[in-house]
Amino acid sequence: MQCYRQYIRGLNFYKEGYIHKIMINEISDTCQMCYIRSKCYPSMHKGVYEQWLLVSKEEPFQVVKANCTCPAGCGEGCTHIAGLLFALEGRPSIDELEDMPCTSKPCQWNQPKTLCVQNWEMIQEPHYLT
Repeated sequence: MQCYRQYIRGLNFYKEGYIHKIMINEISDTCQMCYIRSKCYPSMHKGVYEQWLLVSKEEPFQVVKANCTCPAGCGEGCTHIAGLLFALEGRPSIDELEDMPCTSKPCQWNQPKTLCVQNWEMIQEPHYLT
């Protein structure tokens, strides 16, 4: 981070829920790096910015590269990347999720139904008895 202002704005992006759709791509089992992608709503404009990080898999985790599609994304002052880092730090671990009461988890009972597509056979023209 170049200055304290980007740090605070990144923290606010995380706290206010601007960071969403966090995805991890492990590349391969033998690779020591992984990609982490996310999307972030901009604070002043419509649309979505996309961020990605190249991070080491072993502790201490190190960010090797980072980029964002915002105008400041190639520099060191992108607040969206800072928000993604805060979101990664603030996410509960698997153990914490298992011990968490159901009222603290996202709603699981009000999910939209998914359409189950099966192998549909072509229906032939009906034959009418006369």
